[in-house]
Amino acid sequence: MATFVTLLLLIGGYFSPCILSVTVKMGVILPVSGPYYWILPKTKPAIEYAVDTIRNDPNLLAGHDIVMEYKDSNCSETIGPLAAIEMKDKVHVFIGPACDYAVAPIARFSYAWEIPIISAGALVSAFENKREYKLLTRVMGPYAEAGKFFYNLCKTFAWNKVGLLYHNKPVGGNQGKSNCYFAMEAIYIRWKKAFNVEPWNRDFDQSAKNIDFGKYLEDASKNVRGMSSFVPSFSSIFIIISLPTDVCDFRTYEKKV
Repeated sequence: MATFVTLLLLIGGYFSPCILSVTVKMGVILPVSGPYYWILPKTKPAIEYAVDTIRNDPNLLAGHDIVMEYKDSNCSETIGPLAAIEMKDKVHVFIGPACDYAVAPIARFSYAWEIPIISAGALVSAFENKREYKLLTRVMGPYAEAGKFFYNLCKTFAWNKVGLLYHNKPVGGNQGKSNCYFAMEAIYIRWKKAFNVEPWNRDFDQSAKNIDFGKYLEDASKNVRGMSSFVPSFSSIFIIISLPTDVCDFRTYEKKV
């Protein structure tokens, strides 16, 4: 909560303190429902509490008022940008979207609109490109930082051969890539950049029935074990990102391979 109050203070402080009465207008674009951490029923109470805290303290942003407007992004690459277009002439800053496919087009447009975006999402490596996403500020650690952490961890323990196995959404669907995919992408990119070698990787749909976990692990054992072809070491590591139940199923098969 203190973090969000600080964020509002920084935004409000952008406007001239010489003006006696300034209204800072913020547009919040987040999903109303869904399996996300940042749906409006969870985040709106915290936002309103932060706004009330500032309004009730005469030492914070004196001469300013904060007005919030809320729109449903539906975590959609269509509905999210439409919400931003509807608000672009009425707000000074966007809070959200957080979903990657919703925030990407808005973050491209916002420079032309001169409206900054503050997002707790947008963790994908592509958002590192500040030439394309000029006014996007991410307040959470992106996947790229996780990729750097994993690389340094591997260096510390001399793990020189990597296997990546992760859940992804079915090919040909309209759901886009999974968060597991984007998390692994950061590790993949960091590893390839460091060694100019693509780590072994496979994806699977965790919602599919009768997944042959044994086959995945057998394939991994043939490609991840043994001496690395680019660093002389026998050390290796195998990473799985999926539902906890799937990881347990993998554990059932691991001793067999």
